[in-house]
Amino acid sequence: MEHRESNLTAADFEEYTNVRQACLNDYRARPIEHVRGDLVWQQRHANDVISHLENVAAAENDVPLRLELALRQLSGWETQGRPCLEGALFFLDPIINPRVENIPDENLFTAETLARVTPPELSVKAHSIAAYAYYKKYLASPEELEAIVKDAQRFPRQDEQCNIQDPLENVICAARHANLAASMQFITPAVLMAGYAFRDLAERLRIYVSGFPHYRPLWRALEKRDQELLEEACMRMRAGGCVSPSETVCAAMRCNATAGGRRGLRPCTGDCPADLKPWYCSKTCREKDWHKHRNICQPRDAIEPPPSLSLGERTRDKVLWIMSPQDAAEQIEIAPDNDDRDDLENGKVMWEAELPSPYAPDRSVRYVMRRYD
Repeated sequence: MEHRESNLTAADFEEYTNVRQACLNDYRARPIEHVRGDLVWQQRHANDVISHLENVAAAENDVPLRLELALRQLSGWETQGRPCLEGALFFLDPIINPRVENIPDENLFTAETLARVTPPELSVKAHSIAAYAYYKKYLASPEELEAIVKDAQRFPRQDEQCNIQDPLENVICAARHANLAASMQFITPAVLMAGYAFRDLAERLRIYVSGFPHYRPLWRALEKRDQELLEEACMRMRAGGCVSPSETVCAAMRCNATAGGRRGLRPCTGDCPADLKPWYCSKTCREKDWHKHRNICQPRDAIEPPPSLSLGERTRDKVLWIMSPQDAAEQIEIAPDNDDRDDLENGKVMWEAELPSPYAPDRSVRYVMRRYD
């Protein structure tokens, strides 16, 4: 596998650490503190890591080496500080696009069958890294897209994409890999970023993502994070002595309008909690108060689509055509702890088995095959 001997700089190491944190750590994990240590030691250690993984690859398994090289390409470590997204995906291709055939349905949940493909604890990392790479391609500038085209000539890949410069294809690929990671309960910042990017685009196109039921693991992860962000914002406001809004007085500062006035008051139409929902006498007052209220009404900034992506009906129709399943979709997942079997949005369980967790072998998880009609 092609890679250069590490010639580490402080910026290289910091960016590599950031990318690794985004792709391989749970989103709730504390950020890694960057220590400006001995770069000579860090460079030697980085080269030792590659040497060790090359020995492992030659002996039994090249997946850990491919993951490490993908992270280095993605962070710019292997390319003089410039992220090489196609290089990262090139190393991931054999993992994220496996070809496994002739496995009878009754053998799907055996440890032997899972071993025939990349082990789940490694494949989810590959899908998370891929989601991040496609997310970055989705938001790439025209100059960055030119570099991506040149990188594609150096790193020829399998035919996962028709047009590597198409932002719509990139965000759909990002969501697909994010969903595959989320289906195994591997929720990283990269998975959330890719999921939010697609969902925000869908909202701009007036598309309800619930119409893509086979992506339910990803939507469920986003819904959980939405609730966490809302609760965190509300806790900060209540801790800061925020006074509950009144239904009889306009919430905008220095506005004395009351419910008894000529126009009356209307509540915010967002998803903010009822006890913190403000009331306004006019659109002007609502807009004036938005900078203060947005923290609980919209605790996350939307990811804007790139200017090159048209938001017209043609794009909307293309998303619906690509994302809508033509037939019932079936996929293997790890069921979450709070899984609701009676919720039809979660699909129909066709097979299930208790197996060791890929992340903590001393505990078991429930593997299921779900069918989404």
